[in-house]
Amino acid sequence: SERTNYLIDETEYSVQVAWHPRSWLLLASQSSWLEPQVAGGTDNDIASIETRFTEATAPGLNSPTGFFAQGALAVLDYRDSSGDARSGGRYAVYVSRYDDRRNLGFDFSRFAGQIEQYVPLFDPKRVVAFRLGTNRLGAAAGSRVPFYYMPPFGGGDSIRGLDDLRFRDASSWIFTVEYRWEAMTGMDLALFYDRGGVAPRFTKLSIATAYDSYGAGVRLSTGRTIFMRAEASFGGGEGARGFVGFSGPMKLERFLR
Repeated sequence: SERTNYLIDETEYSVQVAWHPRSWLLLASQSSWLEPQVAGGTDNDIASIETRFTEATAPGLNSPTGFFAQGALAVLDYRDSSGDARSGGRYAVYVSRYDDRRNLGFDFSRFAGQIEQYVPLFDPKRVVAFRLGTNRLGAAAGSRVPFYYMPPFGGGDSIRGLDDLRFRDASSWIFTVEYRWEAMTGMDLALFYDRGGVAPRFTKLSIATAYDSYGAGVRLSTGRTIFMRAEASFGGGEGARGFVGFSGPMKLERFLR
């Protein structure tokens, strides 16, 4: 009932440093200078955000500011293939701090983590894949988290039964399980189940009130990389959805902006 759209235009200057001490380990850091600008939405079919929200209910809506952000990322990756994994796993942890340069009360920190695991059943043509991910944004004392930096939730890379960018809040979690099998060379069929949710605080996240979806899909690959997928999903309370994408499922969030 409170669905809206908005426009964000952001200028970013950043420096990234990455180190591979082992082939399976990535350590990285980033420092960024950010200038976000928020305005009313451009989708005429959905209400613009200022018609239903205020500064009190959507922090940062009417308080333009800039940020200095610093973050660190660690990724342990021992999958057999980065583009079409059949075995192994990937584990990622990201922490960052956003400092409000104009001292308007928008200092916050972020913690994010994701686990992926791929288990072959008898041979690499049949695979069970799992993903568990979480995001937590915590405001500093006397501050609030800007709504436009809350990670979006819903769509082809999270709950596939929901529209893209359907929800956002300061904390979220996602669980996905898939069964994949190679129907022929270069084409996989898959069954999947997604479950997850959002909440204003991490302690308010709940399995019982989460959204879920299920469905089936087809993936086309070169043998090393999935280059296209088509999926049909159900659940989520918003009817059936079809989705066509040009990358693999369970994509690791682009933690370093």
